[in-house]
Amino acid sequence: MLKAIAAILIVLAVAFWFFRTRAPSVPLPEGIAGLPDGTTVAVEIADTPASRSRGLSGRDDLPKGQGMLFIYDTPGVYGFWMQGMRFPIDMVWMDEGKVVTVASDVPYQGASQFAITNPTAPADMILELPAGYASAHGVVEGATLDIRLPSR
Repeated sequence: MLKAIAAILIVLAVAFWFFRTRAPSVPLPEGIAGLPDGTTVAVEIADTPASRSRGLSGRDDLPKGQGMLFIYDTPGVYGFWMQGMRFPIDMVWMDEGKVVTVASDVPYQGASQFAITNPTAPADMILELPAGYASAHGVVEGATLDIRLPSR
């Protein structure tokens, strides 16, 4: 009997861990980011504390042509970390659509690592893209991105 209870508890613990690390089941709002070379990227919008905290963690990849856009009400020096990430990304900080900082090919970290990537200037939006995507599409400091958001 104790073995059966222990087995059930193990299965429940594994199931809890599995579902806890998966992307949220409620889809996030989507927008479009127009890059300097004319490429467009479909972006999930993270504009609440919960969605910004979750970010891309727990996902297996970020396909080309997709990204996540973090939106803040006021510009600030918002640092990002890669906890729970499974792949490297590019991070693009913008203030009113103008790129102020690009961090390329930011590596994912193990559970015990804690490194924060910071911008060089205040920003009100941060765009996360697949690693190498920013430079491949002309995203550099000083460039302007065309951010199109759904009506709120």
